[in-house]
Amino acid sequence: MQIKRSMDLTPYDIPRIESPFLAASETRRKINAGQFREQELRQLLRLQPYDRVDLCELTVNLVAAGDAFLVHGPLDEGPVSPVVIWRENPDLVNGGEWKPSSELPFGLGYPMQDLNTSQLTPQDIKRGPFCMGSPAPAPRPRPERDEYQQHRPQQASSTLESAASVMATTIAGIKSGEDASEQKEEEPEIHVEVGIFTDGTLNNAFNSQLLAQELEKECQKSGEYDEIEIAECRRCLGLMMGSSYRNTPSNVAKLWELYPDTDLQDKNSRRYQLKVYAAGVGTETGDGDSLISAATGMGDTGIVQQVVKTFEELALQIESRVQGKQIHKLVFDIFGFSRGAAAARHAVYEINRKEKGIFGKALHARGLAWPKAMEIRFVGLFDSVAAILNIANGDLSAANDNNVPVRLFLDPKKVTKAVQLTAEQEHRKLFALNSLRGPDTKLPPNFREIKLPGAHSDIGGGYPELQQEDVLISPLHPISRDRFPWPQETMQWDTLEVLKKDLESERWVGEYSLPVAQPTARSPGTETRNNLSQREPRLEILTKRSEHPAPDGRVELALRMYRSINGGYSRVALALMHRLAKQSGVIFTPIPKSGNTQIPEELTPIHQSLQEQIDAGENSPRLNTPQLNLLMQRYIHYSAHYNSINTAIKGVPLSLRILRNFNTNMPEEGRQRTVYFNTENN
Repeated sequence: MQIKRSMDLTPYDIPRIESPFLAASETRRKINAGQFREQELRQLLRLQPYDRVDLCELTVNLVAAGDAFLVHGPLDEGPVSPVVIWRENPDLVNGGEWKPSSELPFGLGYPMQDLNTSQLTPQDIKRGPFCMGSPAPAPRPRPERDEYQQHRPQQASSTLESAASVMATTIAGIKSGEDASEQKEEEPEIHVEVGIFTDGTLNNAFNSQLLAQELEKECQKSGEYDEIEIAECRRCLGLMMGSSYRNTPSNVAKLWELYPDTDLQDKNSRRYQLKVYAAGVGTETGDGDSLISAATGMGDTGIVQQVVKTFEELALQIESRVQGKQIHKLVFDIFGFSRGAAAARHAVYEINRKEKGIFGKALHARGLAWPKAMEIRFVGLFDSVAAILNIANGDLSAANDNNVPVRLFLDPKKVTKAVQLTAEQEHRKLFALNSLRGPDTKLPPNFREIKLPGAHSDIGGGYPELQQEDVLISPLHPISRDRFPWPQETMQWDTLEVLKKDLESERWVGEYSLPVAQPTARSPGTETRNNLSQREPRLEILTKRSEHPAPDGRVELALRMYRSINGGYSRVALALMHRLAKQSGVIFTPIPKSGNTQIPEELTPIHQSLQEQIDAGENSPRLNTPQLNLLMQRYIHYSAHYNSINTAIKGVPLSLRILRNFNTNMPEEGRQRTVYFNTENN
């Protein structure tokens, strides 16, 4: 891995460059780990040996500003978010060309042009310059920064013009015998299909990948750790890095991976299929999370800005593909989870405003006309939760149905098909469902809302593979001083006994529960499996004693559940949405039957049963008792609780409680979820 200025880049470097968003934080970690020598950094920064400066900070700032680039080596895994990607195009000699994955960082226009001129394919890049029989092409002499600084506002367009010039030259060489006027007459219609994927609050697929890399480096490479200990290591690293790093990729992120990015052409038309992923509310890729945006849904990383950034990225991608030509038809497939589902609905509203909407203005800013025809083909939602807290507008609760400035109404006349998968076991106060049903509780013929077993993220994804769940299901109930010796003989104990019996009847703990393994102190030379103590999962009334306040302290009672939960059930919802979308004409590649999309074998019958019922038109599919018990006891998380908030400040893990019995995950009264309907006022 190297850090290079733009004038030092070779064509082989360009596909290995990490995006500046991720590169800055990665550069800091590499420098702090001693992976760059001081002499290298001084040479990069053009410093003298006697200059006393903070090399790390200066280098990170240089990379963040796009004045230098983090280049992965041939043996590295490659960039998480590359600045250029390969676009297949059978009309070109090499079968494709390199295109910007988003707005090209300043200084990479000439290097990318060199890359396409050199006719290097992804296979050539993978093999490296010295496997080709000749040395790597040298960087072309290019003007110094000051000479072309004046052209910076036109950077993206000039780069695209250069790429278009290369493509035009190549095609001209292939079709040199064709008549120019005849080519003009046979200009194919332009059809564009777009996949928009807006993730949920504190879900960020790129940050999840960064945590996975840290986990591999810190906890897995040595092979010393057991699955339970790796899970604990993940939890601790996640506390240090932030929630968006701790969460695993959601179903929205996985669908984004499965949505093709291709160019196809037949005799009469050229079809471009492209996609945009928007990281969830409250997150910045490669940076810290915003707790304000996560709590309110507002601000620079709020829902509306998530949509704005998505449309800006989308307009850029469309411009790079259609090269200013008129779009005959533009088709949208839009997917979202949680607040990302609210963002998806807001995006639909803005698209339907045409030229007056955010997307129409983004197209206009790129010199593109509104398409001749437009269709919102499919909207796929995983458990919509807007939960807006807009204090400036007088909205002081995220639990109500006031979601200004977000527009949630989905007009069935303007959407070809909409499907929402909802969470049957979700009942948190601040997670009210924004339904697709109208005030009469009915669904339009082209809408479906399917209730599945599970909590919010059991449907949308994001839970780790294995998690120890230790939750307070009730608030803390203080008992009077005269009852301290006999807490079992109090009204509070009796109240908790009733709640305990209710939960026992729902079978949250039982024969399918996993044992809770606890790491113990290691002895040199012992095997990992011998360093774990097994504890039984349980549902119990907890007696908490405190020395304060003086003189007698405090005794409080609460209902506690303690168990291990597997994260694989969300893959069932992924498979169901994937199938429903394909049935509506959405083009997806098949779901891989391995890795983080593989449905656990013991859940295959459950998946088949749910799929058969949904195919038959059932919107509330049911499972038999053993199947439901398996899910409840081993896979479905208990999301509504009164636990303190776990976080880290300056690298120190902390457990915070805002008020004694207040929590953002506290249940709705009666443990029944609030549902808000799909109305034009929303």
